[in-house]
Amino acid sequence: MNYKEYVEKRNKENKITIKKASELMGKSQSFVRIAMQRNLINIGVCLKKEGSKRYDYYINPKLFYEYLGENKKNIF
Repeated sequence: MNYKEYVEKRNKENKITIKKASELMGKSQSFVRIAMQRNLINIGVCLKKEGSKRYDYYINPKLFYEYLGENKKNIF
């Protein structure tokens, strides 16, 4: 495995999707999306592409761990 493949694999394994975040938080996917859009929770970034109605989301694992609290760190 070369370095690029290693980085891609590691990023894929550590990726936190909206679905995964909502399940771990015990909230709906809509809640997570809207809360991120309105800056009500600081777990990552959401961006609306120019000329589009859709948003792109990135959930930062470190911020997400901090949001959930120390007691839930070991669930990943």
